[in-house]
Amino acid sequence: MSSPKIGEEFERAIYGKKEEETEGLERRLGILSYLSRKPCSTSSEIAKFMKISDRGVLWHLRAMEKAGTIGEVVIDKKTRFFIRGCVREGDCGVFSLIKDRKTRKAVATIFENPGITQKRLSENLQLSRQSTGRILRRLEKAGVITSIRDGKNMRYYPTRKLTELRRIYEERTENASKRIKGLVKDLGMDFDITLDREGLLYMKIAGRDVRFSTDPLRSALED
Repeated sequence: MSSPKIGEEFERAIYGKKEEETEGLERRLGILSYLSRKPCSTSSEIAKFMKISDRGVLWHLRAMEKAGTIGEVVIDKKTRFFIRGCVREGDCGVFSLIKDRKTRKAVATIFENPGITQKRLSENLQLSRQSTGRILRRLEKAGVITSIRDGKNMRYYPTRKLTELRRIYEERTENASKRIKGLVKDLGMDFDITLDREGLLYMKIAGRDVRFSTDPLRSALED
C-alpha cells in the first residue's frame, strides 16, 4: 500500500503537468490571436501585450515555427513573426510600418489629401518636420507613397500598392478563416464559432471569446 505522501506527490506531478500544458496552449492561442490582428510583430511586442516574459513568448514562437505555424522575417534588424497562410512574407515590410499609430495617420492623411506637402502633413500629425520626414522616407521606400517636386516643395501621393494589398487580403478572408480554425484544432482545443464575417472570427474556447482577424491588413490599419 502506497503512503499518502507518495500519492500526493503523484497527484501533484500529474495534475501540475496538465495545468502547465493547458497554460501553454492558452498562451499559444493568445499569440495566434494577437498575430492575426497585428501581423509581423516582434516577440517583445507580443510579450508586452500578453504580460508575460519575452523569453516565454520566444519559446512558444520557436515551437510553433518548427510546426510550420509561424514564420519570421528580419526587418530593420528586428525579427518579426507572422502566421503562415494568413500573411505573405513579402508584405511584412508594410505591416511593420503601419503598426505605428502616427504612420497610419500619415497614410490616411495622404490618401485623403493627395499632393499634400511635408509641412502641412507635419502640422496635421503634430510632429516635427524631421520626424515627419522619417515617416515619409519609410513609406516611400516601401512603395506605399510617391513624391513629386513642385517648385520648392515635395508633394506626396498614395500609390496603388496599399489599395491592391487591401483587395488581396479582402479576397483571402475565407482561406484565412479556414487556416485559423485548423491551427486551433491542431492545438487540440475544442471551439464554437460565434462570428465569422467581415474579416472577424470569434471563437468560444474554454468558456471565453477569442478574437481573430481574417483580414489582417484591415485590422492593422484600423486597430
